[in-house]
Amino acid sequence: MTVISNATPFDELTGRKVAESLDLKVCGSVGLLIRAKQMGDITAVKPLMDEMRQQGIYFGQRFIDAVLLSVSE
Repeated sequence: MTVISNATPFDELTGRKVAESLDLKVCGSVGLLIRAKQMGDITAVKPLMDEMRQQGIYFGQRFIDAVLLSVSE
């Protein structure tokens, strides 16, 4: 697998703030999906976001639309 970032993955707000206070780059799960698609490691973001939503992760529709537009889906 390709290393897609030197960022520390965080989706939890408190952990993200602590990481940022330590000058660590942070990236959420959707950011990792976007980078993976850009690098050719995955072919589509939408099915993975759909699965995350089915597992109970909430994304607002405007966020979803913006992400999918940014990756041409």
